[in-house]
Amino acid sequence: MDQAALSDKSVLETLLKTNRPPTDQETAIIRESMAPTNAKLKDVEAQISETMAHIQELKSQVEQAETKLQRLREEEAAILETFADHRRIFSPFRNIPEDVLREICIQACMGRDIPALSYFRDPLPYVLAQICSGIRYIALTTPIIWASMHVEIRTFPFGNLRAYEKAYSAVARRASAWFDRAGGLSLTVSIEDYRDSYPKFGGFRCDPSTILFDTLLSYSTRWKELIFNSRCGDMLSAMSVRLHI
Repeated sequence: MDQAALSDKSVLETLLKTNRPPTDQETAIIRESMAPTNAKLKDVEAQISETMAHIQELKSQVEQAETKLQRLREEEAAILETFADHRRIFSPFRNIPEDVLREICIQACMGRDIPALSYFRDPLPYVLAQICSGIRYIALTTPIIWASMHVEIRTFPFGNLRAYEKAYSAVARRASAWFDRAGGLSLTVSIEDYRDSYPKFGGFRCDPSTILFDTLLSYSTRWKELIFNSRCGDMLSAMSVRLHI
Protein backbone atom coordinates (compact mmCIF):
# COMPACT_ATOMS: atom_id res chain seq x y z
CA MET A 1 0.00 0.00 0.00
CA ASP A 2 1.52 3.32 -1.08
CA GLN A 3 1.49 6.43 1.06
CA ALA A 4 -1.10 8.14 -1.11
CA ALA A 5 -3.56 5.34 -0.47
CA LEU A 6 -3.30 5.89 3.25
CA SER A 7 -4.97 8.78 5.06
CA ASP A 8 -3.73 10.16 8.32
CA LYS A 9 -7.14 9.43 9.84
CA SER A 10 -7.20 5.77 8.88
CA VAL A 11 -3.59 5.28 9.97
CA LEU A 12 -4.29 6.88 13.32
CA GLU A 13 -7.44 4.81 13.85
CA THR A 14 -5.60 1.60 12.95
CA LEU A 15 -2.69 2.30 15.32
CA LEU A 16 -4.99 3.21 18.20
CA LYS A 17 -6.59 -0.23 17.96
CA THR A 18 -3.23 -1.98 18.47
CA ASN A 19 -0.13 -1.70 20.60
CA ARG A 20 2.39 -2.00 17.73
CA PRO A 21 4.72 0.86 16.88
CA PRO A 22 4.07 2.81 13.68
CA THR A 23 6.03 1.99 10.56
CA ASP A 24 8.26 4.57 8.91
CA GLN A 25 5.54 5.17 6.31
CA GLU A 26 2.86 5.60 9.01
CA THR A 27 5.13 7.90 10.99
CA ALA A 28 5.71 10.08 7.94
CA ILE A 29 1.97 10.28 7.24
CA ILE A 30 1.12 11.23 10.83
CA ARG A 31 3.90 13.83 11.06
CA GLU A 32 2.82 15.35 7.78
CA SER A 33 -0.78 15.63 9.04
CA MET A 34 0.45 17.31 12.24
CA ALA A 35 2.48 19.96 10.45
CA PRO A 36 -0.30 22.54 9.98
CA THR A 37 -1.47 22.10 13.60
CA ASN A 38 2.10 22.41 14.90
CA ALA A 39 2.51 25.61 12.92
CA LYS A 40 -0.70 27.00 14.40
CA LEU A 41 0.38 25.91 17.91
CA LYS A 42 3.70 27.71 17.52
CA ASP A 43 1.85 30.83 16.40
CA VAL A 44 -0.51 30.69 19.42
CA GLU A 45 2.41 30.10 21.82
CA ALA A 46 4.21 33.06 20.30
CA GLN A 47 1.13 35.24 20.85
CA ILE A 48 0.90 33.99 24.47
CA SER A 49 4.53 34.91 25.08
CA GLU A 50 4.01 38.29 23.46
CA THR A 51 0.86 38.93 25.55
CA MET A 52 2.60 37.92 28.79
CA ALA A 53 5.50 40.23 27.97
CA HIS A 54 2.98 43.03 27.33
CA ILE A 55 1.29 42.32 30.67
CA GLN A 56 4.63 42.52 32.48
CA GLU A 57 5.32 45.79 30.74
CA LEU A 58 1.90 47.11 31.80
CA LYS A 59 2.52 45.98 35.39
CA SER A 60 5.77 47.87 35.39
CA GLN A 61 4.00 50.96 34.05
CA VAL A 62 1.28 50.61 36.71
CA GLU A 63 3.88 50.37 39.46
CA GLN A 64 5.62 53.45 38.12
CA ALA A 65 2.29 55.28 37.89
CA GLU A 66 1.36 54.28 41.48
CA THR A 67 4.74 55.48 42.72
CA LYS A 68 4.24 58.78 40.91
CA LEU A 69 0.68 59.08 42.27
CA GLN A 70 1.87 58.51 45.84
CA ARG A 71 4.55 61.15 45.41
CA LEU A 72 2.00 63.61 44.00
CA ARG A 73 -0.41 62.96 46.86
CA GLU A 74 2.35 63.62 49.38
CA GLU A 75 3.20 66.82 47.54
CA GLU A 76 -0.49 67.79 47.50
CA ALA A 77 -0.80 67.15 51.26
CA ALA A 78 2.28 69.31 51.91
CA ILE A 79 0.84 72.15 49.83
CA LEU A 80 -2.58 71.92 51.50
CA GLU A 81 -0.91 71.96 54.91
CA THR A 82 0.65 75.33 54.08
CA PHE A 83 -2.89 76.62 53.47
CA ALA A 84 -4.38 75.16 56.67
CA ASP A 85 -4.29 78.46 58.56
CA HIS A 86 -5.67 80.32 55.55
CA ARG A 87 -8.61 77.92 55.25
CA ARG A 88 -9.41 78.34 58.93
CA ILE A 89 -9.51 82.11 58.48
CA PHE A 90 -12.01 81.78 55.63
CA SER A 91 -14.13 79.17 57.42
CA PRO A 92 -17.89 79.93 57.12
CA PHE A 93 -18.16 79.13 60.83
CA ARG A 94 -16.41 82.42 61.60
CA ASN A 95 -19.24 84.33 59.97
CA ILE A 96 -22.03 82.78 62.05
CA PRO A 97 -23.43 85.50 64.37
CA GLU A 98 -22.83 84.97 68.07
CA ASP A 99 -26.54 84.91 68.88
CA VAL A 100 -27.01 82.05 66.39
CA LEU A 101 -24.13 80.10 67.93
CA ARG A 102 -25.61 80.72 71.36
CA GLU A 103 -28.97 79.35 70.24
CA ILE A 104 -27.21 76.28 68.74
CA CYS A 105 -25.58 75.63 72.11
CA ILE A 106 -28.91 76.03 73.90
CA GLN A 107 -30.67 73.61 71.56
CA ALA A 108 -27.81 71.13 71.85
CA CYS A 109 -28.11 71.11 75.65
CA MET A 110 -31.83 71.64 76.11
CA GLY A 111 -33.33 70.27 72.91
CA ARG A 112 -34.19 66.86 74.38
CA ASP A 113 -33.00 65.56 77.74
CA ILE A 114 -31.77 67.60 80.69
CA PRO A 115 -27.94 67.73 80.68
CA ALA A 116 -26.58 65.04 83.00
CA LEU A 117 -23.98 65.59 85.70
CA SER A 118 -21.53 62.68 85.92
CA TYR A 119 -18.32 61.72 87.68
CA PHE A 120 -16.93 59.54 84.89
CA ARG A 121 -17.73 61.60 81.79
CA ASP A 122 -18.02 65.24 80.80
CA PRO A 123 -21.60 66.59 80.64
CA LEU A 124 -22.70 68.12 77.34
CA PRO A 125 -22.23 71.77 78.42
CA TYR A 126 -18.60 70.97 79.29
CA VAL A 127 -18.14 69.15 75.98
CA LEU A 128 -19.29 72.28 74.15
CA ALA A 129 -16.82 74.34 76.16
CA GLN A 130 -13.99 72.17 74.82
CA ILE A 131 -14.67 72.76 71.11
CA CYS A 132 -12.82 76.07 70.80
CA SER A 133 -12.28 79.28 72.71
CA GLY A 134 -15.20 81.02 70.97
CA ILE A 135 -17.71 78.27 71.75
CA ARG A 136 -16.28 77.96 75.25
CA TYR A 137 -17.00 81.63 75.90
CA ILE A 138 -20.55 81.30 74.56
CA ALA A 139 -21.25 78.10 76.51
CA LEU A 140 -19.94 79.49 79.79
CA THR A 141 -21.81 82.79 79.41
CA THR A 142 -25.24 81.39 78.50
CA PRO A 143 -27.00 80.95 81.87
CA ILE A 144 -29.96 78.94 80.58
CA ILE A 145 -27.63 76.08 79.59
CA TRP A 146 -26.70 75.71 83.26
CA ALA A 147 -30.17 76.20 84.74
CA SER A 148 -31.11 72.50 84.46
CA MET A 149 -29.29 69.44 85.75
CA HIS A 150 -29.96 65.71 85.80
CA VAL A 151 -28.09 63.75 88.46
CA GLU A 152 -27.77 59.96 88.35
CA ILE A 153 -26.80 58.29 91.63
CA ARG A 154 -25.21 54.91 91.02
CA THR A 155 -22.92 52.58 92.93
CA PHE A 156 -19.30 53.50 92.28
CA PRO A 157 -16.74 50.73 91.65
CA PHE A 158 -14.85 51.70 94.80
CA GLY A 159 -14.12 49.54 97.79
CA ASN A 160 -13.68 52.11 100.52
CA LEU A 161 -15.52 55.09 101.98
CA ARG A 162 -12.70 57.57 101.31
CA ALA A 163 -12.85 56.91 97.56
CA TYR A 164 -16.63 57.40 97.61
CA GLU A 165 -16.31 60.67 99.50
CA LYS A 166 -13.64 61.88 97.08
CA ALA A 167 -15.86 61.08 94.09
CA TYR A 168 -18.96 62.75 95.51
CA SER A 169 -16.93 65.79 96.57
CA ALA A 170 -15.69 66.16 92.96
CA VAL A 171 -19.24 65.89 91.61
CA ALA A 172 -20.49 68.36 94.24
CA ARG A 173 -17.87 70.92 93.21
CA ARG A 174 -18.90 70.50 89.59
CA ALA A 175 -22.58 70.89 90.54
CA SER A 176 -21.81 74.10 92.42
CA ALA A 177 -19.86 75.58 89.49
CA TRP A 178 -22.69 74.44 87.19
CA PHE A 179 -25.43 76.30 89.06
CA ASP A 180 -23.26 79.36 89.64
CA ARG A 181 -23.03 79.74 85.86
CA ALA A 182 -26.85 79.86 85.73
CA GLY A 183 -26.68 83.32 87.26
CA GLY A 184 -29.99 84.22 88.91
CA LEU A 185 -32.17 81.88 86.84
CA SER A 186 -34.56 79.45 88.50
CA LEU A 187 -33.23 75.90 88.56
CA THR A 188 -34.60 72.55 87.44
CA VAL A 189 -33.09 69.57 89.25
CA SER A 190 -33.73 65.95 88.28
CA ILE A 191 -32.31 63.25 90.57
CA GLU A 192 -32.42 59.55 89.70
CA ASP A 193 -31.14 57.14 92.35
CA TYR A 194 -30.53 53.69 90.89
CA ARG A 195 -29.29 52.10 94.13
CA ASP A 196 -31.38 49.58 96.04
CA SER A 197 -29.66 50.37 99.35
CA TYR A 198 -26.88 52.41 100.89
CA PRO A 199 -23.32 51.15 100.32
CA LYS A 200 -21.76 49.27 103.23
CA PHE A 201 -18.35 50.07 104.70
CA GLY A 202 -16.75 48.24 107.63
CA GLY A 203 -20.02 46.52 108.44
CA PHE A 204 -21.97 49.78 108.61
CA ARG A 205 -24.21 51.32 106.00
CA CYS A 206 -23.69 54.98 105.23
CA ASP A 207 -24.47 57.31 102.39
CA PRO A 208 -21.57 59.45 101.13
CA SER A 209 -23.89 60.81 98.43
CA THR A 210 -25.16 63.27 101.07
CA ILE A 211 -22.09 65.34 100.14
CA LEU A 212 -23.65 65.93 96.74
CA PHE A 213 -27.20 66.27 98.08
CA ASP A 214 -26.14 68.95 100.58
CA THR A 215 -24.63 70.95 97.72
CA LEU A 216 -27.80 70.62 95.64
CA LEU A 217 -29.93 71.57 98.65
CA SER A 218 -27.91 74.74 99.16
CA TYR A 219 -29.55 75.99 95.94
CA SER A 220 -33.07 74.92 96.97
CA THR A 221 -34.31 78.52 97.26
CA ARG A 222 -33.81 78.84 93.51
CA TRP A 223 -35.44 75.55 92.57
CA LYS A 224 -38.22 75.91 90.03
CA GLU A 225 -38.76 72.17 89.68
CA LEU A 226 -37.45 69.13 91.52
CA ILE A 227 -37.82 65.63 90.07
CA PHE A 228 -36.68 62.86 92.41
CA ASN A 229 -36.86 59.11 91.80
CA SER A 230 -35.25 56.48 94.00
CA ARG A 231 -35.40 52.72 94.41
CA CYS A 232 -34.16 53.09 97.96
CA GLY A 233 -36.92 53.91 100.48
CA ASP A 234 -34.36 55.13 103.01
CA MET A 235 -33.13 57.63 100.48
CA LEU A 236 -36.60 59.05 99.96
CA SER A 237 -37.03 59.43 103.71
CA ALA A 238 -33.66 61.11 104.13
CA MET A 239 -34.41 63.49 101.28
CA SER A 240 -37.78 64.36 102.78
CA VAL A 241 -36.13 65.26 106.09
CA ARG A 242 -33.66 67.54 104.33
CA LEU A 243 -36.47 69.23 102.43
CA HIS A 244 -38.60 69.49 105.60
CA ILE A 245 -41.45 67.67 103.88
